[in-house]
Amino acid sequence: MGESDQIMVDGITVDLVDPAQCTPLPTSSDVLHRPDQAAGAASVLTPSGAVLTAVESLLPGRLSDTGLIDALTACDRLRALVDAKQNELLAELAHRDPGGEQFLREEAALALHLAPATTQDRLQCASELSSRLWDTFDLLRAGYLSAVHARILATATVDLPDPVAAKVQAQVLRRAPGQTPGEFRAAVRRAIAKHDAKSQNEKHRAAAAQRHVRREQVEDGMGWLTLFAPADGIETVWTAVNAWGTKTSRQDQRTADQRRADALVEICTAALALPGLPTEHGLKPTVNVTLAASTLAGTDNQPGYLNGEPVPADIARRLATQPGAQRHYWPVDQTGHLLDQTCPHAPTASTVPTGPALDSSLITHRYQPTTTITRHVITRDQHCIMPGCRRRAHTCQLDHRTP
Repeated sequence: MGESDQIMVDGITVDLVDPAQCTPLPTSSDVLHRPDQAAGAASVLTPSGAVLTAVESLLPGRLSDTGLIDALTACDRLRALVDAKQNELLAELAHRDPGGEQFLREEAALALHLAPATTQDRLQCASELSSRLWDTFDLLRAGYLSAVHARILATATVDLPDPVAAKVQAQVLRRAPGQTPGEFRAAVRRAIAKHDAKSQNEKHRAAAAQRHVRREQVEDGMGWLTLFAPADGIETVWTAVNAWGTKTSRQDQRTADQRRADALVEICTAALALPGLPTEHGLKPTVNVTLAASTLAGTDNQPGYLNGEPVPADIARRLATQPGAQRHYWPVDQTGHLLDQTCPHAPTASTVPTGPALDSSLITHRYQPTTTITRHVITRDQHCIMPGCRRRAHTCQLDHRTP
């Protein structure tokens, strides 16, 4: 906003004056005797060192609720000023050492305690803001945008031609000061889709070729499942999970997030029971859990192994005792390693729930391993035996132990 803008109200032209132009800078007396007014002034004034001094002198305990919010707003705008200055300095650094021969980029990474890749992203963002995204930088320096907003736009438009980047910036900056980062990111996506429709189709085809599902085990017997896929596929999965997750009752105390997570597991559990699934080593795809017989019986709580990954005893027991679960018993030595011999008999009902005894040998003259050998090797090794390889055993070639 300039010194004054005009709007029409009931056919009458009304001047709008920028509050920063008519609000005096708080004095030391204002900060001491009128802290709320000082905070209010700091929240509308153009960020500067003098405003920072006034805000720094405010005592939070002397502010009213309104004054506290104004002081927070002032801090946010002051942070934007500092971020703008840092971007200005980074842009100058990138200009001085464009090829990296002077190692200024590495010096910046060390000084800012950032990884080299993160520093490179910051430098690229700063270069964008100091050139074709100058309007965005101007709003950042004035305290109307956060560094997060500026980085979102710079990252999203870095590969766009100059004319398209200019159109995107002009469209999104109108509402940006009042938007959260999430709202702003969505606005940027819509603007790019509008002004760069042709190349967006090409980029989508290239991105769709990278679609994948990733699994990651974390602490406490939990894990992440990440799906990267075209938007229509994501919406299909989300709609199904949402719909399935609405099945509830008055006794159901789960949150919506918990119901959706459980729904996805239930859908995939049902899929594993469908006919026609490809087999692995002649075995139907299953979730394999390995645990000690004493843990299954509840006499101790040794961790189990879920497809080769350690899990708490409760999870292992739950999987091993659920309806329809098949159990196979293997003899082990005192250290818990499987023995290369057949289990003579299954444990009795007095020790653990009975299961099918293994009555076939672990020796075969066939090229392909028998079902018993397959289960034994997968249970014994859990992962590929190549040093450093964490590939799960059931996806390996079981007959290739030596080159």
